[in-house]
Amino acid sequence: MIHTATLTPTPTALRPSTPAPGTGNGQTAGCAGCTVRWPVGTNAAHCPTCHLSFASVGGFDAHRTGPIDRRRCLDSTELHNLGYAPNDRGRWRIPLDPDAAARLTGTWTP
Repeated sequence: MIHTATLTPTPTALRPSTPAPGTGNGQTAGCAGCTVRWPVGTNAAHCPTCHLSFASVGGFDAHRTGPIDRRRCLDSTELHNLGYAPNDRGRWRIPLDPDAAARLTGTWTP
């Protein structure tokens, strides 16, 4: 008679909970070409070509210009001329229209 081993499932140990990706858990991403780092899980974007950082992916996308075969980055002077400005973290942001800025700062009146 041949005995075969019976496998019984063993309970797995409870895993410690992990915080959601982002600034709460300290995870960061970085650029291989410079020393800039940003929190994982945010909308921040960094350009590996010109090494400017943006507060949003939209701002990053908008700073690339030209035909697809000759795309280039807008420089900081061009960004300023379009109304862009770095925020308090040094990330360039898309300009807000005056009404949107007033709503965000609580000074808007309908």
